[in-house]
Parts: sequence; C-alpha cells; structure tokens
Amino acid sequence: MSFYETDFGWGNPVWASSASLATKNGILLMDTKCGKGIEAWVSLNEEDMSRFECDLDLLSFTSTN
Repeated sequence: MSFYETDFGWGNPVWASSASLATKNGILLMDTKCGKGIEAWVSLNEEDMSRFECDLDLLSFTSTN
C-alpha cells in the first residue's frame, strides 16, 4: 500500500509516518515519497538505540536527504 498515493480528502500526504511503534525491538520499513529509497522506523530500548545510532556499518547506508 502506498501511503503517498492515498488521498484522504485533502490531497496526497507530503509525509507519512507512524504515530508510535507500540512494541520495542520493532522495525517498520516504508518507501520514501520519491520512491527511490526506504525509510526505516526503528524502536529499541534506550541502551540498544545508543549502540544502534553509532554503528559505522549502518551509518554507511544512511543519508540525511
């Protein structure tokens, strides 16, 4: 299901997200609006997230665009 192509009555969304991930240690993957990338929503406990955010292998695949 493409969230970006869905018209909720006021036009297509500019950005789609999840209000919250109800579980810890969960990942939600979504296409980006342009369709040329993937957004990864990651929910971890605080200690694991600190390590996850500093992982150099992981960071090599990320962008801020």
